[in-house]
Amino acid sequence: MWPAPGKIVTSYNGESREVSLAEKQFKTVNEGGEWRVCGYR
Repeated sequence: MWPAPGKIVTSYNGESREVSLAEKQFKTVNEGGEWRVCGYR
C-alpha cells in the first residue's frame, strides 16, 4: 500500500502556495539509480 500523497509548499516574496500531489499525475525517470520528476499533467 502506498502512503497518502502530500503537498509541496513554496514561498516567494512573502506569499505561500500549496500544490496537492494528489491532483496531478507525475512523469518520473530513473537516472543512475535516482528517481527524478520530469513533468506532470
